[in-house]
Amino acid sequence: MNLLKSKLFYILSFSLILFLFATSNFNPLNNNNLSASPEQVILEAKTDYYESLDDMENVAPIILMGTKVSEEEPFIAYGPRKLPSHGYTKSGIKIDKIFKNKSNLKIKKEDIITVVENEITDPKTGTTYHIAGYTKMKQNQSYLLFVYYSEGDQWYVPMGVTFGKIPLDSEELLLVKEQAEKDQLTLPEKIIKQAQKKYNSYMKK
Repeated sequence: MNLLKSKLFYILSFSLILFLFATSNFNPLNNNNLSASPEQVILEAKTDYYESLDDMENVAPIILMGTKVSEEEPFIAYGPRKLPSHGYTKSGIKIDKIFKNKSNLKIKKEDIITVVENEITDPKTGTTYHIAGYTKMKQNQSYLLFVYYSEGDQWYVPMGVTFGKIPLDSEELLLVKEQAEKDQLTLPEKIIKQAQKKYNSYMKK
């Protein structure tokens, strides 16, 4: 699946689930694919998958370490019954180190780039939506990022939604998951932990 198709799948999956919720008796709190908490909703999304860290490193055009320095108000488009139909949050990331840049972009240390994040909080209800269980980066915290650049949107996108954002703090929550999955490591989590181990000289102590 190419990067453009992947991005389209995220938007369509998010829109479809919320459309079902808005136009029927479908209740996301009773669906096995969604969170049981009324404030935290996990939305399934079809994403690129990587079998290993090496696989993702080979595919990612840009690998960098950066610190989150800003966050814009989330963009949310509302559909039927004034429920969100799609949305995203844009965050500013200051580049601390570049490990790989096979793109045509001239980025350098100290540059601030815009990274799109697949978590939004609806200000009307306080409900937070996590696409594929994605959790936003924390302000002033550092991350290893495997990203590609979307020219149409003029922002950077983490590879595979959840795979490409690796917290340097090994104690930070990796994904929002169902209660039944709390004790199971998902494939994204396994690869994130592989990246944390490989890049451990940059980890927070």
